[in-house]
Amino acid sequence: MSWSEETGMVSRAFDDWRLTDRDIRAFLTLAVQWAERSYQEEWQKAEATLSAVFDPDVHYGDEHVDMFHRSVGGLWPDDFEWIIRGTVVKEAVTAFEVYLDKAAQEALDRYRWTDDAGQKHRMVLRKLQTWQTPGWDVLVRFHAELGNEIQPERVKFIRDLRHLLTHQRGELRTEEQRARFADDHVIAYAKDSSKHADIWDEASVGGQVQLRHERVMAILHDLGAVVRAADPVIWSIRWDNGTLPDPDILRSRKLIQMLPA
Repeated sequence: MSWSEETGMVSRAFDDWRLTDRDIRAFLTLAVQWAERSYQEEWQKAEATLSAVFDPDVHYGDEHVDMFHRSVGGLWPDDFEWIIRGTVVKEAVTAFEVYLDKAAQEALDRYRWTDDAGQKHRMVLRKLQTWQTPGWDVLVRFHAELGNEIQPERVKFIRDLRHLLTHQRGELRTEEQRARFADDHVIAYAKDSSKHADIWDEASVGGQVQLRHERVMAILHDLGAVVRAADPVIWSIRWDNGTLPDPDILRSRKLIQMLPA
């Protein structure tokens, strides 16, 4: 037997992650679709309202814009989609971290450790007494002991972007942050480059980081690639003939702790 996503030869942690990843992707698609429909309806209502009372001696013709603005609470489509995409990034990183925690524990659950008195103990990832889950450093080092690299530069970047979204709501407060996280891109190309310049979406210090659809989808893909690369080892240890590193070594490196079985 060998690991196979197609045939379901995967860890339980992977199954949980895959369902969550599916839900996150559906949320992104549906939220944007429903929002586009609703925003269009609100815009048409505003236009119809103005049309019903329009008086050229009283109105300028663009009053429907203010009506629309009030009807959506000031939240315009671009801002709505930015919030949705930011939520998706944060959810995706959380799902990734939950997978790593569950996968590690799934591998550990196959074994019991026996002390010198003959008492059996189950092994769990080490965490601080006041914490409900192990810290990131423990996850990285434990999976490294299994031969899995779960913190390549791309993951470091994605987790740092999540931190920026969570603790600064995506605000680029320094030039260093702008240089690292900005996703400057052309939003309209000039028809005649000899007369007009392309129009760019350029991030600035004090502004929010860009979250294009393509960027968010790439994040989902790249996190998924790390999960898919790690899970064969987890599945093999828990469900096939893979072996866990020496528990005494894992404990000496402060990666696991023993609890009564």
